[in-house]
Amino acid sequence: MLRAFSLLLTSALIGCAGQPGAPGQPGATGAPGSTGATGSTGATGPTGATGATGATGVVSPRPCALASNGTVAVDDCGARCDGQADDTQGFARALALVNATGGTVLVPSGRCRVSQTLRLSHDDVGLVCVGGAGTCRVTMTAQNTTLVRADITSYDPIAAVPALRNVAVRGLYLEGNRTGDGIDFGAGWVDNSVIADVTVFNMKTGVRLGSCSVSRMHNVNVFFSAEDGVSVRPPATPKGNVVQWDLADLALGGNRGWGLSAATEPYDTYSRSVDGGRQSLGLGDWHNIQTYANGLGSVSAVGTTWMPLTNLRISKGWFCCSDRDGGLPPEVLVRPAGGINNRIHDSAVEGANGVGLLIDETRGSLFFTNDVTVSATKVWGAWGTGLIAQAPHLTLSGVIAMDNGQSPLGGSGVHIVGGRAVISGITSTRNLGYGLFTSVDDVYVSGGDLTGNLDRSGMQVESFGSAVPLVRSSVCAVNGVSGLCR
Repeated sequence: MLRAFSLLLTSALIGCAGQPGAPGQPGATGAPGSTGATGSTGATGPTGATGATGATGVVSPRPCALASNGTVAVDDCGARCDGQADDTQGFARALALVNATGGTVLVPSGRCRVSQTLRLSHDDVGLVCVGGAGTCRVTMTAQNTTLVRADITSYDPIAAVPALRNVAVRGLYLEGNRTGDGIDFGAGWVDNSVIADVTVFNMKTGVRLGSCSVSRMHNVNVFFSAEDGVSVRPPATPKGNVVQWDLADLALGGNRGWGLSAATEPYDTYSRSVDGGRQSLGLGDWHNIQTYANGLGSVSAVGTTWMPLTNLRISKGWFCCSDRDGGLPPEVLVRPAGGINNRIHDSAVEGANGVGLLIDETRGSLFFTNDVTVSATKVWGAWGTGLIAQAPHLTLSGVIAMDNGQSPLGGSGVHIVGGRAVISGITSTRNLGYGLFTSVDDVYVSGGDLTGNLDRSGMQVESFGSAVPLVRSSVCAVNGVSGLCR
């Protein structure tokens, strides 16, 4: 039975071959397969070789030559003015051109360095900054070397023939090492020339001026010179001693000597005999000069017996606070030595460490013919006396002397030492001595105020400790003084 059941089951499983069935329906379309993974980035290719450097271009230099307008630029002649290079040869080439025919050397803004003197040796020659004033710096790097000089090689002092005409220095800032001068126009006659818009810093003497006619220096600053800021010294010859430098708008400070010093030099007996006798030095107009903290004083104007000062005209000056090296010299010294027509007007002398203003004819003159006028001028805060004067013909008009005599020894507002004085409209008050002290009986005062001084008498008449009787003198309509009007 079991065997029969097995055979039956096997037959059912295997079956017998029957007729083919009908075809089935097509299957449904399969869903899209997923996106394959992104392939990895390929390796970076090698860097290409660097191309060859191109050839350097060639720049043609500008010519070092006078332009049609008569100018030449120092940077066209090799000067770099970068504060590093030595620009001496660039200046020398440019100056050689203008010194041959005349013309103007143009200096660019920047800092130029030179080791030799810049010489101006032809008529109609200029050295001019083309930037704004003060932007063209020229520095002297050598020792004991003048920076700019009017190079006067031919000069007849007897005939007083000008050696150079129409020379100009404009707009420069000149600096050095205190061993050489800044500008030297003092070797001879320089006619109708100008120094303008210039600053001179840290030189030996800032500016030297000599003989000239109708020349001008204006808007000039001179600081920290080893000697004088500005020195006016004509040659020691007869007709060479003529100066007409008009000075205006100067600032002179921190110089070791005087801020401004003018003096004549005596000339020898032969020159005097050839020239026919005594000459005079006419200084010209000095307008709006400001000085501060100079070593010896603000202004010194001194003549000599055979060459007195004449026609000095100081106006709108401000002279202050010199830092002296010792002693008590005046802030302003005028010693004409017999010259005439010397004037100080509308000025101020302040904070002097000694005498404020000294007008002195006690030495150097055999010809007591001079006259000096001081008008509308204030002398204030001097350590000593405000104004001391000895002159054959002194005129004081509208002078104010206040707060003088600050030293322990005191000092008066005004002291007339000698000569003859005509005084009008004086105000001398708050001084630690007298308002007016006179040592001579030749003083004529009209109008004013001498009250409020430490010595309340206002006026003292005394010479070497002894009273001086006033016989000729007269004091009228002056507050603080009575009984002397004649």
